[in-house]
Amino acid sequence: MARAQIIEVLKPAKGLKYDDPGTTIPKEFSTSMQNVRLKSGVVVPTPGYSTHGSPYAVLGIPLLIVEYVENDEDRHLLCFTTKYIYEYSSTLNNWAKIDSRQLVLADCDSNWTASANVTSATDATTRVVGASSVALTIAAAFTTGIAGYFNFAAKDTTTYSHIHFWIRSSVTTSSGDLRIAIDNTNNCASPLTYYTVPALTANTWTQVEVAIGSGSNAAVLSGKPSGANPFQPWRSSRQHRQRYCC
Repeated sequence: MARAQIIEVLKPAKGLKYDDPGTTIPKEFSTSMQNVRLKSGVVVPTPGYSTHGSPYAVLGIPLLIVEYVENDEDRHLLCFTTKYIYEYSSTLNNWAKIDSRQLVLADCDSNWTASANVTSATDATTRVVGASSVALTIAAAFTTGIAGYFNFAAKDTTTYSHIHFWIRSSVTTSSGDLRIAIDNTNNCASPLTYYTVPALTANTWTQVEVAIGSGSNAAVLSGKPSGANPFQPWRSSRQHRQRYCC
């Protein structure tokens, strides 16, 4: 007659211990646990997570989310990533980068100048940062070239490494369909450098970061460009709308 044998199986009620090999640690510990957590010494399933700030993403890998409380009880939800520090906006439901030194070429609170078969208008509703975005509505009759631009005073970019902007399209685009250009003359008469806009998903804001040296003829930005920053579509088969938010 077989005799039942009782084997003690311990749960990892004491949590994680990963400073020693798994074969040498006590059975009350574990070197790794996934989709579970300890609650009063009991292993229970992890309830899961939800996206905070959807659908806008931060750049870099999130490392820490903390709440900073001022003396007057004003609260700020901060996200630290491998690249930047962001603050959450409950009004816009997104994360705004706050830590880096910035040189603003355009805040998109003022309207741009549109080319033929393009209309330009500010939009205070569909935006990511600031008071508004600039919406360029591109008609089917538009082919290629500069859709819209704005003129700005001289800016010294010698100590900056990247250009940042938010962009949204009403249609899905491929990388290179749209470009951002910088010129040192008004109205973007002779663009000095172009930056390729990555592929865009329809009706979705995309945060773009490009190295200044990545544009064609981008070395010119080592000086002090002044003039125009145009939005330049290179393919247009039907009416659509691009929004630009700096």
